Amino acid sequence: MKLDDRDGKVVISVCFGSSCHLKGSFMVTEIIKRFLKEHSLEDSVELKGSLCMGQCANGVNITVNETTFSNLSSDDVNKIETLLSTILLNAGENHDTK
Repeated sequence: MKLDDRDGKVVISVCFGSSCHLKGSFMVTEIIKRFLKEHSLEDSVELKGSLCMGQCANGVNITVNETTFSNLSSDDVNKIETLLSTILLNAGENHDTK
């Protein structure tokens, strides 16, 4: 797991700009929160909201530390869970998650 400078936590930011909000950023956040709880990762991940990330056409956007992932929606539960598993649970393995 790549850690950020914030208390050794991975930082996940979900865009809540108007475009991402309309495309379902709240539901994407709920999927992330559920995943973190199911895997007891709440203490090792800082989940926060962000204003516009400047990629409105590609929303919903999230960043994990400094890497942005785009085109997510609440219909992408498996895609989001696979992304989080790869980043948070498979530390040290080399995966292309984009």
